[in-house]
Amino acid sequence: VRVGRPERTADLRLHNLDEAMTTEEVVASLAQVTGVEAASFRVGPMRRAPNGMYAAWVRCPLGPARMLAKEGAVRIAWSRVRVEVLEPRPTQCYRCLEVGHVRAQCKATVDRSALCYRCGCPGHTAGGCVADPRCPVCADLGRPARHRAGSKACAPVRR
Repeated sequence: VRVGRPERTADLRLHNLDEAMTTEEVVASLAQVTGVEAASFRVGPMRRAPNGMYAAWVRCPLGPARMLAKEGAVRIAWSRVRVEVLEPRPTQCYRCLEVGHVRAQCKATVDRSALCYRCGCPGHTAGGCVADPRCPVCADLGRPARHRAGSKACAPVRR
């Protein structure tokens, strides 16, 4: 068992990945370039971009993220992959799905913890959801709700 203290992380998006690349290759290349162990990197699924190439989300410690961002691109296999730093997501409550606080400070009367973040329906998670986005927070407030809960389109709730 390995116990460590929490480490600040950053989210990145890698652009122009080749369809033949695997997440293992991406992690190994990022570890080699930054000099950080491969276990420090989390890579999401590769998604096809409009240009025909692929993009992937990466979470890693702040130091390597800054190094990759400063370079602006990294070579993975035969490709030069562009690195984009993503804005940190706002704090979001797992109980009511509103932004700006966490479950421990939640004062909402409604519990949305069993709902999908993408479509707002119970019984499944956002990872496997194929339904159209529908924010349950905005829908309950009578606002436009054609977005996932907690996205940039989600207007902050005033209390």
